[in-house]
Amino acid sequence: MDAVLKGLLAAGVIAVIVEAIITNVAASVRGYRARQRELKGLLRMLYVEIETNRGEAELLLSAENPQAGYWTNTVYKDDTWKEVRSRLAQLLPDADHFDHLTAYYARNDAHEKGILRVIEMGSSLHNPDNAFAKLMAALTEQQMDLAIEALEMIKKYISGTPVGRETVEDAAQEIARLQRELDSERDGRKQEQ
Repeated sequence: MDAVLKGLLAAGVIAVIVEAIITNVAASVRGYRARQRELKGLLRMLYVEIETNRGEAELLLSAENPQAGYWTNTVYKDDTWKEVRSRLAQLLPDADHFDHLTAYYARNDAHEKGILRVIEMGSSLHNPDNAFAKLMAALTEQQMDLAIEALEMIKKYISGTPVGRETVEDAAQEIARLQRELDSERDGRKQEQ
């Protein structure tokens, strides 16, 4: 009878240990899945912001008169980046990917100042007579390439894309329509004078 009790006691201890291990593994798996969902959610939000910024750069390159547009004090958005960057630094498994995003946003800030300077000068990015505008056009194209690289990197983590270039093209058409309206309004005022 002693042997049976010892056997039952040993089986009970083993069962408790196995249950603790299973509980710990299950909690770890749930935590991992929660972190992955969070990472994907943060990256989806960032994807939208980067795609919007890429679209803005594309619109600026084609705008004949950016003074008439809505680029008065800002070109690129970075609110989402500011909100998610500290958590992304913890969640992204590849530090190089975080570094790429950091470099992209750091360049946005400096690049935006140059674009606004071109606009203040009364020029556009495709003005061949303005050397600074030509330089900023080349830098804008480089920034668009960085944005595309960042978007491709994000696609590795998320399935599907939250917003596509079609959305940006719709916005470009709307900007072109508004530009035509502003131009015709300006021409109308010139004729009245």
